[in-house]
Amino acid sequence: MIPRGSQTDAREMMDFCAFAGNDQLLTCEQAATMLQIPEDTLRAWRTVRGNGGHKKPPFIRIGRRIRYRLGDLRRYISEMA
Repeated sequence: MIPRGSQTDAREMMDFCAFAGNDQLLTCEQAATMLQIPEDTLRAWRTVRGNGGHKKPPFIRIGRRIRYRLGDLRRYISEMA
């Protein structure tokens, strides 16, 4: 089961991500926890036009909801390392 809610910490999220498939969709909160950045930073990256020299993690929109594919976040992390 995906760790959810304000009690989600980085350790729980990393444990989950170690076994989840690349197509698993994560919420903004979960993606921010995985990336260890504030959720507001993800929101800002989505809304700012242009990249300002910074590569943004790809996201998908399902209706009004924003989701991040786990595989995309894994690739983003490896490219930023």
